[in-house]
Amino acid sequence: MGTRALIKVLDESKSVVACIYSQWDGYPSGLGAELATFLNGIKLINGFTGKETVPVANGMGCLAAQLIVYFKKQVGSYYLVDPNQEHGEEYVYEVYQDKVRVTNYAKEVLYLGPWNVFSDFCNGADD
Repeated sequence: MGTRALIKVLDESKSVVACIYSQWDGYPSGLGAELATFLNGIKLINGFTGKETVPVANGMGCLAAQLIVYFKKQVGSYYLVDPNQEHGEEYVYEVYQDKVRVTNYAKEVLYLGPWNVFSDFCNGADD
């Protein structure tokens, strides 16, 4: 069995824009670290000119679409699922415009903080 997890991307009104199910390596030092790498490379903006010199996401919907492309490289492993159903996940990663929240299967908050230090949590996590 793999360590299943969900990544939920939420917009400014806290509505789920996308919910990605990960079948494997869902623990913080696995999927969490990969999510942190993605988030550290993106600047969230509202409107764009096409002349940006760094990777950007034009709002949370754009960020969610880029996140799906980042993870989904082949058949299996990652799926879009209903965020209101249980999927046997051991971890849930909620991505907001200014923070990430990580909970475990018992709904305990393991991390709540900004994108830019999320990788510190993942790298030091005791899976």
